[in-house]
Amino acid sequence: MNKIRPRIYLGPLVLWSVNYVIVKKASFIEKKQTICCAFKKQIVSLHKDLLIMESLIQFEVIFMDEVQEFLDSLAPESREKIVYNVRKVKDGYRDSELFKKMDGADNLWEFRTQYNGIQYRLLAFWDEQNRRLVVATHGFIKKTWKVPKKEISRAKALRKKYYELK
Repeated sequence: MNKIRPRIYLGPLVLWSVNYVIVKKASFIEKKQTICCAFKKQIVSLHKDLLIMESLIQFEVIFMDEVQEFLDSLAPESREKIVYNVRKVKDGYRDSELFKKMDGADNLWEFRTQYNGIQYRLLAFWDEQNRRLVVATHGFIKKTWKVPKKEISRAKALRKKYYELK
């Protein structure tokens, strides 16, 4: 006995409804992507606004005696460039090439200046009582890729001295 299999008629209505569902799903995905894109644009915009607001924050910088001695030992052009960069950062300009937190150095920061191919560094820290005050401990000419450990140790010792005298 031959089994007769029923034929399934997939007429245009069924195909149309399948295509409609696919189009609807694609439309939903596009709308979802559009909404996500709009949210991303808003987040980026808010982030830019926060960066602008943060860039308006200014702080004071004081130099310990060691910084002044270091600056006095330099050529006038180099000294002026370093002081210019410190003022620039102090007045609200944010650039990690000029003022950067040092990795693994116990909340030490560095003012960075490159002038005539020479890299100058002033190590500094934020005063714990006055959060708008940066204290520069000392300066040196950087000759290696990393900041030498003796310079980090010196900055920590000068920070300790600062708090003892305060």
